[in-house]
Amino acid sequence: MTPVCGQNEETVPGSIKVDRCHDCEDLIIKLPDVSYPAYVGYGPHTFEGEVGVQIVIDENGDIKSAKGISGHRYFRPMLEKASLAAKFKRTIVDGKPVKKTAVIFYKITPPKKETELVERTPKHLGIINGRATSLPKPAYTRDMENLCANGKVEIEVLINEKGNVLDAKAISGDELLHETSLAAAKKAKFRPYIGPESKGLVVFNFPSKLQCIDGGVLNGRWRDNPKFEIPPHAEIEEELDIDIRMTVELVTGRVTAAKAISGPLTVRTALEKTAMQVKFSSFYHGASLHVKGILKLKIKPDGSVVILQRGPN
Repeated sequence: MTPVCGQNEETVPGSIKVDRCHDCEDLIIKLPDVSYPAYVGYGPHTFEGEVGVQIVIDENGDIKSAKGISGHRYFRPMLEKASLAAKFKRTIVDGKPVKKTAVIFYKITPPKKETELVERTPKHLGIINGRATSLPKPAYTRDMENLCANGKVEIEVLINEKGNVLDAKAISGDELLHETSLAAAKKAKFRPYIGPESKGLVVFNFPSKLQCIDGGVLNGRWRDNPKFEIPPHAEIEEELDIDIRMTVELVTGRVTAAKAISGPLTVRTALEKTAMQVKFSSFYHGASLHVKGILKLKIKPDGSVVILQRGPN
């Protein structure tokens, strides 16, 4: 394609926008409006990408606390402060309002020259499942099912005028389903059309055979304090934060599946083995359902494993 170029040096201001709200999309009443700080400009803190802020929503739907957990550290404090202005519907469990943990993801775009912006901004076609001439079904393994990985996953694809996928990235949905969804989206083929490279959303839906509810952070909800250890030969060069995805039977408190999301293989294997032995308190008595959640650990350089303070929910 022929790029559209201007001749002046005028720049387009940077922007900070809420990209998505993980585990809180259906509860949104008001999200923060954030301005890109003018003094950053093209300096050392120029950043294009995503910043995640974990929020604790209290029983009234107000933000009790906000902490940046991913993305450029320069932008975290200002986005933590901005996130406190968000407002959500109350989360009701068993007829009672409860606290809830969620994550607001902000998309940060630095100032750019207008000519550069015009050249690099493809047209967005929205959801394009209906334009597909071939759209493979993502693999859904037994492990995914056991870990209650389900729901909608959105993949943003970049396609050319021939309908071929040039690139793809996960936009939303259960992280355990991102890899399989990306693999399927990259193999998709779409109807040819006249025009430059364009973006679109491919949406996959993963129904679950298990009846699962989201329990958020599970730290501290066990009957006896578990003791996590890693192999003595494991080399830990720096402090690691590791999340273990778990599925627990609601009534019995028995762990039925556990998967460490990050960390060296030997460390993940050891942590998963211990996680399977954890016995949780019953969440409530009633239907034979499951709860999915995250167990948060920190591994020190000396090899010790610290169980983080109990989650807020």
